[in-house]
Amino acid sequence: MENATRLLMTFLLFLDFRQASSPHNQPRPSAGVSLYEAEARAMEAYEKKNYTESVKLFDTAFDAGLDRSDDVYRAACSASLSGIPDKALAYLERAARLGFRASDQMQSDPDLSFVRSNPRFPAILEQVRKNEQIYEREHGDPDRAAIVTRDIDLFWSIYDRLQTSSNPDGLTEDEYFRKGSSGLEDFIFARIHSATALWKTMSQRPKYYAAIRPETLHIKDSAPRIRTSFRKMKELYPDSIFPDVYFLIGRMNSGGTTGPSGLLIGADMFGKGLVFPPDELDEWLTTAVDSVSNIPAIVAHELIHYQQKIEGKTLLAASIQEGSADFIGEMISGEATNKGVRAYGLGHEKELWTQFAKEMHGTDTSHWMYEGKVTNGRPADLGYFIGYRIAEEYYNKAPDKKKAIASILNEDADKLLNDSGYAKRF
Repeated sequence: MENATRLLMTFLLFLDFRQASSPHNQPRPSAGVSLYEAEARAMEAYEKKNYTESVKLFDTAFDAGLDRSDDVYRAACSASLSGIPDKALAYLERAARLGFRASDQMQSDPDLSFVRSNPRFPAILEQVRKNEQIYEREHGDPDRAAIVTRDIDLFWSIYDRLQTSSNPDGLTEDEYFRKGSSGLEDFIFARIHSATALWKTMSQRPKYYAAIRPETLHIKDSAPRIRTSFRKMKELYPDSIFPDVYFLIGRMNSGGTTGPSGLLIGADMFGKGLVFPPDELDEWLTTAVDSVSNIPAIVAHELIHYQQKIEGKTLLAASIQEGSADFIGEMISGEATNKGVRAYGLGHEKELWTQFAKEMHGTDTSHWMYEGKVTNGRPADLGYFIGYRIAEEYYNKAPDKKKAIASILNEDADKLLNDSGYAKRF
């Protein structure tokens, strides 16, 4: 057991919210379009497979100041798919200089097939690998990961002024977006997108946002429990990487995700049990909103996602990805997530597996994942339950528990299912 001095030193470390990253100052693009909206338009064109247009839109965003490695990488993909190899390679070189570190993705991404045989590609890939190695060395220690809450304080510092401001969008841009951490920047690009969108959500749910204020200001008190989970993960899986954790206020569309800066936790999604008009939340939000007390479990779940290398886009792969994050996350945090889903699943397991087995190799996850509502008494997201049970069966069956954790994080979904013996139970 740690002595009192060790506990005090550790607690002070947890509460060191000086940030791993300095505030950023993004220039604004012209024509009234924010940098975040410009990036979203480029990504939208990419998703719609309008790759030539995507390249043009990315160039416009880069000229306006966008300089994130992930965006430059995606621009390279659009250029490659547009048949512009020199531009694609120039983008990849730039992404590598900016710290892009997903070497496996770069080596196997079908978007880059057109340029992978180019003589310039191996040197770029080597630089990306070096970036990856540096990051892994710096983030292999669970005690070095920053737990960052100052973006919450920053948001509430302008909240009262927003209510009477004649220009809430401008105030949000200047005093929240531009002064926030690198994690907030990632969250804006990934989930918030614009000050206008954030203000619209706040205007639709004014009582809810007012209710969560005191709760979110106490999220920093969860830091010791989060750190304990990180240390437990290191014990179970020595190859773990521990990203910085950022708590942000967003527009109620994400409780947790990842970005180049680390784990991004939407603190606005933790208002369960507070007093506010119920009609401010739709059916999905009523289900999705969680309690602040569950934050360590949510962070543990997202930490597992950060380690995973499960391949495939099938329902089975998605279910194992989410369910195993629940399973291992529960092991390291001591707290279960999706308790209601599990209770229902255990009572209907055979019939659920029979249905799931018919669909598991397809890519339609809509009946099993991310539904957010109860249908005819059946809770949403039962794919999480199936994935949890497969991971649990595999772990319980394995003689070497540490090796089992590594396999759950890295193994092909079909092999994991087969080796678990779960299907044979029915």
